[in-house]
Amino acid sequence: VTMCPKSASDGVNTGTAAASLFWQFRWGHNVSEVNGPFDSVTMQGWVVQGCFSEERFAEVRQCNEKNEPQEQCWHPWDR
Repeated sequence: VTMCPKSASDGVNTGTAAASLFWQFRWGHNVSEVNGPFDSVTMQGWVVQGCFSEERFAEVRQCNEKNEPQEQCWHPWDR
């Protein structure tokens, strides 16, 4: 079963020491809705599961655990 993110509350995991990097994402069809924060392990899991693709385009950027952006620009999910 593939568990892809639907909203900002899906998959939040801030309790592990390995989760020092956090990410926001936004779907290409709804750039005004920012989802996050999500740890790197969760984000990588969604990539491996195929949750982000050309058909389900998303952009990402780093944030902190309070979901405050750490960079101004957004990046395509696959770069």
